[in-house]
Amino acid sequence: ISATSGNISSTDLWHDIYVQYVNTDNSVLYYHGPFSNLELINCKVYDAFGGWWSVIEAYYVNSVYIDSCHVARSDLYYGALMVDALYVFVTHTVIEDHIWEGLYETYAALLLQIEHTTIRRTGFALSTYGFTEISVSHCVFEENGLVMYVNKDLVTFDNCTFDGNGGGHEGGA
Repeated sequence: ISATSGNISSTDLWHDIYVQYVNTDNSVLYYHGPFSNLELINCKVYDAFGGWWSVIEAYYVNSVYIDSCHVARSDLYYGALMVDALYVFVTHTVIEDHIWEGLYETYAALLLQIEHTTIRRTGFALSTYGFTEISVSHCVFEENGLVMYVNKDLVTFDNCTFDGNGGGHEGGA
């Protein structure tokens, strides 16, 4: 599923999307700006294999809001969520069973806020490369190879649970 917004500052709503068993060379849900906003609510994507990009990709957008989504089981190179956005908000979402990243933020973000979210059994739970302020609260990280691949000085964890992760909650990009 692919969409491009031609409207700067518009908001596109992707609600109640269900996708399962995908063999792809690209992202399963792909959204391209420029500088528009994407809202994903109650989206479920399971079993995506064979590709290079990510299960859900939002590229060149102003903000991404993800609420009550479930993204499970993939071997896609950039993992479950790949975002290139100034502001990223993730809440009440479950990301699990991805060989690579759980959430991969490219170089654009100014604020990445994650709350009430579970990320389990990923290679890297969170990878971020922007000059990002990262706020993580009331989240669960279980059995990930590494929780963060990021400059740890930019990260604030509040009331999070870490269980069985390989690399603690710090790293070094």
